[in-house]
Amino acid sequence: SRRVPLTVWFAGYLLFAIVCGGIAGVALVDLVRAFSDPDSTSKLLRQPESAVRRVQMIFALLPLPWLLRRIGWRGWSDSGWRSPGRPPARLFARAWAMAVVTLGLVAVLAFAFGGRVFDPDPNWLRRIPVFLAATIVVGVFEETLVRGIFFLPLARAWGATTAALATSLAFSWAHFLEPAREAFAVEGFLPRCAAVLGSALAAIAHHPNWAVHFTNLALIGVVLCAVTARERSIWTAAGLHAGWVWLKRSISVSSNTPEQVPFAPWVAGRSDFLDGLSTTLILLVLLAWALRRPRADSAEGAP
Repeated sequence: SRRVPLTVWFAGYLLFAIVCGGIAGVALVDLVRAFSDPDSTSKLLRQPESAVRRVQMIFALLPLPWLLRRIGWRGWSDSGWRSPGRPPARLFARAWAMAVVTLGLVAVLAFAFGGRVFDPDPNWLRRIPVFLAATIVVGVFEETLVRGIFFLPLARAWGATTAALATSLAFSWAHFLEPAREAFAVEGFLPRCAAVLGSALAAIAHHPNWAVHFTNLALIGVVLCAVTARERSIWTAAGLHAGWVWLKRSISVSSNTPEQVPFAPWVAGRSDFLDGLSTTLILLVLLAWALRRPRADSAEGAP
């Protein structure tokens, strides 16, 4: 059946990005190290783990056209930009406001219970409006790529539920693929590659409060997939994405996590609030709302 090959291709695509991208990243770090002064202050040498992650992202993009052909991408009709009878700007604006209000409730709780303290950066008020334009671009671009170009064809092939879970769990896990810096000191190229990849795959276990963080990241993906599948457009998902990122960036320049955070699993301390069960609750409410959204008019082959 078609489902089995698609599953194999999807898994192979992820392995190619992680393994081949990781090996290429280690080779790049080694090459720069070989031709650099031992006392070099190059950011690539100071933060080799970031360089490897960027190379892995490039390797995730390289085979994307091939993968899209395999999963049945229909060109820009699968971009999710069409929104028959529903003005995209209105969908985007409403979703953006909803994102700010819902995550804002989590932020209020965090400030009230000591998860965050007001500690603004210089010129923070000037930076917040600038974030608005940047996050709108990020929201539209990423939702076009992930929910439009990537998710919609998979939803047609696998069904919306399977596609939403597969992509959301994969992207959530990918956020934790952070190689340990000490792995780059292992002698020998192949052992060093093995150490870097092994530490990246095991990094999630060393992440504080990883279970809640992973769950919230996956839930964000499922919520965005749900509204995209129901509306067959990316505009509500893009508005939610942009609103969340804007509030996160605004919180990051206006506050900090205190040295002693009170132990309360419902209180988030990170600027993105992904470490609190209050965020989990809000996302579950949004998921219920997304699943009750009216479906767009049926179209041939739509998920």
